Amino acid sequence: MAQYDPNHPLQVDDWVYRDEGHANIVIANRNSRAVLRLRKCEVDVSSPMPKRRLHREASSKLQDVGMSKWQQQREYQNFVVRPVIGPRYVPKVELVQLPEGFAEEVNKACFARRPVIRLNQACDPSWQCGILLPDVALLPRCTPSDEYQPSEIPANGIRGEVSMPPDPPATFCIEIKPKKGSLPTSPHATMGDGVKYTHCRFCMKQRVKVSEGKWLKRSLYCPLDLFSGNPARIRHALFSMLQTPQNNIRVFKDTKAVFKADKLGMASPQQFEQLSQACQSLPDVLSENDDRYISLLDEDFRKTCPKGVCTMLHIVQRILQHDAQRSHHLLSEEQWEGLRSLPICKASGSYEQILERSTGKQPATNGDCLHGPRLAEGEAAEWETKNGDGFCDMAPCGGVLASVRLAQMLDDLDIEGLSPLRERLGELDSERWDELGLNGPFSADGFTRLASELGHCKHDSDDGSIEFVLQKIRRFTVASTAKDCSMLCTFQLCKPGLSQPKDSVVEVETSAGVQQYAYSLNVVDLDVKSFNRFCKYIVEDKKIVDYYVSNCLTGNNSTI
Repeated sequence: MAQYDPNHPLQVDDWVYRDEGHANIVIANRNSRAVLRLRKCEVDVSSPMPKRRLHREASSKLQDVGMSKWQQQREYQNFVVRPVIGPRYVPKVELVQLPEGFAEEVNKACFARRPVIRLNQACDPSWQCGILLPDVALLPRCTPSDEYQPSEIPANGIRGEVSMPPDPPATFCIEIKPKKGSLPTSPHATMGDGVKYTHCRFCMKQRVKVSEGKWLKRSLYCPLDLFSGNPARIRHALFSMLQTPQNNIRVFKDTKAVFKADKLGMASPQQFEQLSQACQSLPDVLSENDDRYISLLDEDFRKTCPKGVCTMLHIVQRILQHDAQRSHHLLSEEQWEGLRSLPICKASGSYEQILERSTGKQPATNGDCLHGPRLAEGEAAEWETKNGDGFCDMAPCGGVLASVRLAQMLDDLDIEGLSPLRERLGELDSERWDELGLNGPFSADGFTRLASELGHCKHDSDDGSIEFVLQKIRRFTVASTAKDCSMLCTFQLCKPGLSQPKDSVVEVETSAGVQQYAYSLNVVDLDVKSFNRFCKYIVEDKKIVDYYVSNCLTGNNSTI
């Protein structure tokens, strides 16, 4: 674990509040371009400055637990997830020891900037360490290029003012939570008459969340579109996220959040206005190909979407495509086969809109449709046979989307196939989970060899051993991390006089001419999934399928 330098200790004044989730607060240091993740705990909100509810005598024990948890997280990300998804995309993390009182000072300094709904938690002072990683919302600092030349000395020999390299332009960072980007291939996913083979988990779960009041409106986004490799479907996925952002997309400009959803998953007019103002400096993109998929899906939103925002989304799509093309040669033939074309999810808004706008009728199998003539099952199948292939074509596939999807596909049995195998392990609880090494050490062979298993799905290779079950659980654990990760796409306009890595620059045709944008793609939020999460997944899967089959496939639900 890295120690702070006593001559230059961590100073709270050097750090600013960046963001937080359910378990951690993130603070950033603009000088070192690093971020620090600090663990949170429940607090007594009746106190002006929150104090931990637990007694001081428990502090030493909690400190040991905190240290162990962070060491576990560091080991998991560096030794397991980083090789699986790839060091190009997953930053290396370090564990740093915090000076005495640092957490309390952070609580005071960040209190006024934190969302009110998060104030029931604060940095846990008993955890005397944090996770340090690069600030991927920024690009590496530019250096003067070889072509840049300072002003020459005039003929009279008197040196004039020397020109300096230009200040870097604004940096945009789009955070995407992609979710599970494939349909199951396991022969065990038979729940609900095999509905999971044609309806993705994310889109089915949307109905459950809306019915429970967690989201105001179901998302138009479908992960299968984003991971499809089809540029039009990727672009549609990005537009859909903006319309119903939930927790799937956030936008930062120069590290400041300029777009995010409210607690019901929608974005207010003020958020759209703020995003529009932030994107004003981006020039218009020249007319894109008249792609029938885009014209069928996004024409209404695109009419009202500010041009600068359209440009931002187009740049992100071009970056993902460029990234796929520069690295697709790294995939093996078996991995290519695993990344075959993705059909349109039948639970998605894409499927409904395409059928309705192409035929004038609505699919008969979805209870969300309230008006108009309906397509019979046979008509929908006939339309898909004639027209569907054009929407499933793969562009050159690779890059960050392929890497994340391959990691997700380590779950090759599906929870339905994995759950019965648990009996082989006997009474399974959190203590037994630890005894079996499923919470580490993550430098053990079972975890570190997962990178070599990417693309290998062996449904029939069960030799009856306990090790077979353990390896399937290890695969499921890492796949679950990939299904819940976040991708950060950071880009910045290239200006003359500043040097950028050649393989991380994409060209975009705009009204201002062909412009080059430097970019980086990173995958974060790669936490270990605990035993409790494993159990929750089993229960949740059945709940989602049962609700969808009962309320959506039969057309009984006309409110969601």
